[in-house]
Amino acid sequence: MRDVIKEIKSHIWVGRGTELGPKGRKPREKFNYYRKWGFPIYRTYYGKESDEHWQTLLYSLRHQTKLAFGAYEDDEDTNQDDRRQIRDLFDLDVHDDPSQLDGLDVRGLREFCKAEQFKETQVIEIGNKKRRIRARPPEGRAMADYVYNFVLLADEAVLRDIARGESIVKAVSLLWRDGQSGWGWLRIPTGSLLDLWNFLILHNDRTEYCLHFDGPEEDLADYIWPAEDGTDFTCGYSEIRPWRHYSTQIDLENMYSSRRVHREGGSSPLCYESSSSPLFGDSD
Repeated sequence: MRDVIKEIKSHIWVGRGTELGPKGRKPREKFNYYRKWGFPIYRTYYGKESDEHWQTLLYSLRHQTKLAFGAYEDDEDTNQDDRRQIRDLFDLDVHDDPSQLDGLDVRGLREFCKAEQFKETQVIEIGNKKRRIRARPPEGRAMADYVYNFVLLADEAVLRDIARGESIVKAVSLLWRDGQSGWGWLRIPTGSLLDLWNFLILHNDRTEYCLHFDGPEEDLADYIWPAEDGTDFTCGYSEIRPWRHYSTQIDLENMYSSRRVHREGGSSPLCYESSSSPLFGDSD
């Protein structure tokens, strides 16, 4: 296991130091404290009975993410005090204003968030040059939109899935642009937020490409991120159901099983039945 706990801690600890402001660097006024970390989530659907499903979604995301930290409970290399502290500091930055958000799709939300991020910038002058910097208050600088340019979306499709008992949410890259590979968003299980954060750590240089999908965008309506190489599959600690629940998870396990057998020179492994997945190509 990678020391994910230590990596998250590096984002939430605010130590003594300086901050860049309009008049140059100055000592931090507030330091030596831990700030909350997590994901902003935006609700863009407000139809009849959706309030109940929205609250169910928020509860699932919060509760399952904290359960996911059980993956590190017996890890000898993990500081358990840090694990518990980071688990308890997980938070959702909830955005639920229909006057601003009602009806926004993925692209609309991306543009809205970019505009909000721009409002958090300021122009400073260094020597004879002007420079625009991010100026979000320090308390919010461990959230995924600031660290990785990622947010969560609860649109009509998500909340209708929740109503049917399918616990998913959309993860959206704010950096993705039309013409780039993939589509810049995927549906993920509500128990996979810690795995997603781990995956973003691995791909922090180009997070807009990390959620890969080869098929047409309309196929994403039926596709669910299975968690991939580099994660610790912490979702196994946040789900009552077996890990092989979604077809994409079955595809992933079959692929890993085939690779293991190939390396060991054995016969073909027992494969679980699954629908085709654009991530690995269509099955016959």
